[in-house]
Amino acid sequence: WFVDPGSAGGGIAMLVGVHSIDRACWLLGGSPRAVAGSVAVPAGWAVETAAAMTLYFADGVRGHLTLVDSPEFFHETTIICERGRLAIDGSGLTVGDRRIVQVDGDREYTASFRRQYEALLHGEPLATPHEGRQAVAAVCALYRSAQSGGAPVPLS
Repeated sequence: WFVDPGSAGGGIAMLVGVHSIDRACWLLGGSPRAVAGSVAVPAGWAVETAAAMTLYFADGVRGHLTLVDSPEFFHETTIICERGRLAIDGSGLTVGDRRIVQVDGDREYTASFRRQYEALLHGEPLATPHEGRQAVAAVCALYRSAQSGGAPVPLS
């Protein structure tokens, strides 16, 4: 079902990118106003296996996301601003070139699922339906942007 756009809604952008978009909105404190980008669909496939997008926020703030299919799973969020660089990955936090927090990535990954299950069981979702719709709308805007040559697509 992962490679069927009717079942999955899209490829890597819909399956993984929605979480990266949600994280960017949380870290940057807002909702994207427009999205621009491109996708790569391998010959014979119906969904993309790679995507690059720019999220345009208020006050000129931009978030750049790159999603790639890789045999080895990895996830990293990097923030670059006038005060330096911060990288968050599955095993910790790095500020500049200094590792600030180191964790057991496998244990933390499992713990994140436990927190999600507990939230569902207790009726306390970590994300709101609005945030979910916002992330899906941004992926749909990415697809429209890619079809139009990468032009920014406004979100309403």
